[in-house]
Amino acid sequence: MEIIFQLATQMSMLMLNDTLTATTSGLETIFKQDTQSDVAGAQAILILSIIGSFLSAVSTSIKIKKLEKDDFLSTTGKIITGMRSLMTTLLRVWCLVFFFTPYLGLLNILAHWKGEQIPFRTSPSQEFYFMVDGKVETIPFKVLNRVDNSTTPPSLPHYSLYTQIDLASAYKVILCLLLVQMIVTHGAKYFTSKSYKQSCFFEKFVHLTECLNIPSIHSDWDSEGGNVNQHRQRWRQVWREMVAMEIITWLANIILVLPILVTGIYVRERHFLTALAVGSFDEEIEAFNLVTLLMWVLPLSVTVVALLDLALFHLYNINYHPWKLILVDDKSGVWSLESRENSLKLRDSHNEL
Repeated sequence: MEIIFQLATQMSMLMLNDTLTATTSGLETIFKQDTQSDVAGAQAILILSIIGSFLSAVSTSIKIKKLEKDDFLSTTGKIITGMRSLMTTLLRVWCLVFFFTPYLGLLNILAHWKGEQIPFRTSPSQEFYFMVDGKVETIPFKVLNRVDNSTTPPSLPHYSLYTQIDLASAYKVILCLLLVQMIVTHGAKYFTSKSYKQSCFFEKFVHLTECLNIPSIHSDWDSEGGNVNQHRQRWRQVWREMVAMEIITWLANIILVLPILVTGIYVRERHFLTALAVGSFDEEIEAFNLVTLLMWVLPLSVTVVALLDLALFHLYNINYHPWKLILVDDKSGVWSLESRENSLKLRDSHNEL
């Protein structure tokens, strides 16, 4: 689990160095070098570290699956396992990064807030007049200029006008989210996984922490002995468990991208106001276009990856699992009952070794 948060932190640091709308400082200290070449070197090292961590996560998942199957994992099975690991890891890391993007001001997404740091000239009028299609329109001046002039010096608008909460509160929110996800996951597994229900507290806790980021089952349908029907029954239980994990992970990832949606609503609202009244900076137009794109791309990506991961899980178990013949339907006419029983005997003999 720690590699997911490590990757999210590294990527946030890398992006924070390039943003012009940062809300905090300190994380980018690593890039404060004497020369441009030193900065480029630090960035290159961090990028290589990120790539290495992703590759390590994928290779580790393949090795674990290979050990579970006593080196009976086929090449295609390894590819599917690697694809699932890379896909779900990438998605979770990006969801965590996008959760903190508004609160850190990454991707120059708070360009409108940055523009508000340039105060308007004090106006004696309570209304601001501007032209739209040849007609005079008015808005309250305090809506356009949100600098608080009642203090000395005047208080500039806070970025929480766009994000609704600050960075410190965001950390508390994500900790609560992770705790709730663990509780919900525990409940789902308690009713869908017999092996999880019978496991000790420590084993439950370790498995729950793993499921926080990557949807996974507690034990495979071939982990115990039995006849063909018993294996098929366990497969149906495993499938229900995996569907439940995908739904919970999908909901958690959707919640992680909600800050982008919330910030997007306020960025778009501010953009429509200032674009008509005083015009927009190029950076504000870029931020508007970016957040508008992210507001539909992120939920769609989370949904597509969840469905694809579930499809790959089913494909692996039905077509590329080492003991797939046990699950073959009698009506298919492809494999005989004798073939399935031989596969079952081979699987049992391997477990005894």
